[in-house]
Amino acid sequence: MAKLHCSRHEQISAQIAQNLILKDQHALDSSNMRCAMKNKYGTGQSKTTGLILVLGIAVVAGVIISQKSTNEQVAKETHAKAIASLEIALEHANSIIHKNAEENQVTTGKADITINSIPVSLVNGFLKASRSSLENGLNIAYNAKQSIYSAASNWSMDVLDVQGNVPGQVKIYASNAPKNCYLIYTEAGTLGSPKRPSESIVNSGC
Repeated sequence: MAKLHCSRHEQISAQIAQNLILKDQHALDSSNMRCAMKNKYGTGQSKTTGLILVLGIAVVAGVIISQKSTNEQVAKETHAKAIASLEIALEHANSIIHKNAEENQVTTGKADITINSIPVSLVNGFLKASRSSLENGLNIAYNAKQSIYSAASNWSMDVLDVQGNVPGQVKIYASNAPKNCYLIYTEAGTLGSPKRPSESIVNSGC
């Protein structure tokens, strides 16, 4: 086969062309590598952003749940303290009532007396188990007029249905209190068997 002889000029042109081809190939390889790295890190960044978002939502949800639990606990403690304060108030009211009953000589049986223009019904010298009597007794204890302010205005009272010859009872509770959070007032015995009144607290739901 005959050898082809290229001029010096042709050899230089061929070398330049080859260099350009190699340069283009290198540029293409670099571009492909950059795309691969971009895809790799872009995916990683997307995953990281998603993870941060999920963690953020979890933290916010945790704070909301914690705040709700705290509020519920505070509400329960408030109801429990209110019931305990009511018990003390009733004892104080009965102390005042009984002293007046002794002065009026009505410490046994049923009676109606008036203290500071406030009427109260008694059983054996203490407050009768009725809303009006308990409400007025608390008003007397707090030295308040019913026409101005009722000391029992925030309390609901249900007269319990008792059978036979047993003392009357009233269930006292806050209207917004949980189910098992109330006080039972039991009047001072029966007409034939006088005794001191009592208060019993149920606070398992407070």
